[in-house]
Amino acid sequence: MAFLDLTPEDLIPLDSTLTTAKAEILIADTVARAYGLVPELAEDLTALQASASKAILRKAILRWHQTGSGALVQRSESTGAYSVSETVDTKSSDRAIFTQAELKELRGLFVTAKAFKGKAFSVEMW
Repeated sequence: MAFLDLTPEDLIPLDSTLTTAKAEILIADTVARAYGLVPELAEDLTALQASASKAILRKAILRWHQTGSGALVQRSESTGAYSVSETVDTKSSDRAIFTQAELKELRGLFVTAKAFKGKAFSVEMW
């Protein structure tokens, strides 16, 4: 059995712009939110549950890190026949960390285990 273990070393090779300090903050925030949304993540996990949940959280953290701030990112000016061009980062950083698909996938890791815990069942083999 295992527990969810996510470290900056799991993220930085995938995005070199991510610092260790920022990765630690993003990991702490994401794991806390994940525990609130899927409490089973805080329990003893199977190896499959641990690795699958780690992959889902890693993807969400990297997307969150890469999300824009909405700030001005480029401004160009010309003087002849005056021209101004501005580029604004329009990606929203206020949206939820997890997509609905990621939440469904995280919760799905525990559905089968809950459904059959302590119950007899059979599997038909054709």
